[in-house]
Amino acid sequence: MSNMVKYGIGAAIVAGAIGGGAVWYMNNAADKIAAELLQDAEQFVAENMNGATLSYSNYSSSGMSRSVTISDVSLAHEDGSAITMDSITIAGNEDMISITDATNINMLDNGKTLGQIKSLDIINFAIPDSNIMLMLMDQDALMNSINVDEVSVRDANFDIDGETLTIASLDMKNIKNASGAISLKNMSFGGYVGVFSIDEFAVDNIDLIPLLMEDEEAIARDILGISDLTVRGLMVSAGAVDFDLAEFTINDITRDNGLITSASINMEALKMGIASIVGDDMAPMFMMLGITDIDMSGSTAYEISLSKGMVSGSFGVGIKGMGEIDMSAAFTGLTKDKYEDMIMNAAYLDAEDYIEDYGLGLDSISVDYKDDNLADTLLDIYGGGNRAGLAEEVSGMISFYGMMSQQAELANTVAPAVGNFIRGGNQFSFTLKAKQSLTEDVITEAMMNGSLQDIITITASGS
Repeated sequence: MSNMVKYGIGAAIVAGAIGGGAVWYMNNAADKIAAELLQDAEQFVAENMNGATLSYSNYSSSGMSRSVTISDVSLAHEDGSAITMDSITIAGNEDMISITDATNINMLDNGKTLGQIKSLDIINFAIPDSNIMLMLMDQDALMNSINVDEVSVRDANFDIDGETLTIASLDMKNIKNASGAISLKNMSFGGYVGVFSIDEFAVDNIDLIPLLMEDEEAIARDILGISDLTVRGLMVSAGAVDFDLAEFTINDITRDNGLITSASINMEALKMGIASIVGDDMAPMFMMLGITDIDMSGSTAYEISLSKGMVSGSFGVGIKGMGEIDMSAAFTGLTKDKYEDMIMNAAYLDAEDYIEDYGLGLDSISVDYKDDNLADTLLDIYGGGNRAGLAEEVSGMISFYGMMSQQAELANTVAPAVGNFIRGGNQFSFTLKAKQSLTEDVITEAMMNGSLQDIITITASGS
């Protein structure tokens, strides 16, 4: 793509910032100052943008608002590329500028329209101290130097080399150090690799550097600095990747000196073909069970709480036509020393490390499954028409192994629930509550001496 198109928008901002050090007062000749600024801008473009020229039809200025409105603006390059707009209003002082009411912006290449933006506003763009042209060529320097209160884009569409992009609205706020809030509505992309669309994307703050650097560990560890994110109406169709997602949210995120101490993630109605999940080899088996598509919803959450001395988490997923499972667990033994060490090593720890590395003990665990045809169908197949017989066989095996391992009391609690689930195929629940913190050493010793039933309580039900 030509230099004009690549650097055009940035250059337009630069042109508006030229002479920003002049302070406009109401009793000064505003038109005279505006004329001088525009002359400086024209000279800057001619000297620094390699064959580009800045032109306009007329302008009007306001000393009261320290602004100039320019009409029929054209930033054209000798290679045939250009950026034009009906009008633009630039206001500012020695520290920052604002661009408002930039309307009907067109990006052209030898007369062909590559992109259009109906309106653009940039509020309080801080004028950087560094060389602007050099920053435009250095992605990291550019991203880190941008400091702006608000950017607003309406009705943008682009068509470049067979790839299209449309955006109904884009708002970015509090942009500083390559981070900021983003709100996006009705965006769609189409190209050779496939199509992509999203009804709504909103995030309270997002750090872009890990994305630009493709640092997967940093992204997973800090979730890009996000505290609240919402995605609605996502559709992707690109070869083997083909799905729809009604809603995805991340919220309730809290941090303590770099350690994420709580987070909640929720997903609603993820729809895709069965082969996308289980693979082409397994898909025919599911199709025989009447499952051709996946419609899945789920959620997960966790908390690291020093006040409770506990690390806890939950996970749930439901698939229409299969069933729904919810699980939760809590681990105790979190002391102040361990918590402070977690903070010191937050950059290097994965979630499972909190349990293993700090010797936390299991306090409770629960599992609840509700069937939606899948278990019922599979139990009919495995039972060979005699599910009552299968239930007696399986529950008997559980009781036998419980007796052999000196855990008869626990086994006799679980066995009837499993049997009832096999007969009914509806629901199975299991809850374990520890009477003391169950570290790995404690569990191993209890299994060896047959005292596990003395340190845990189990409840189970099935139907």
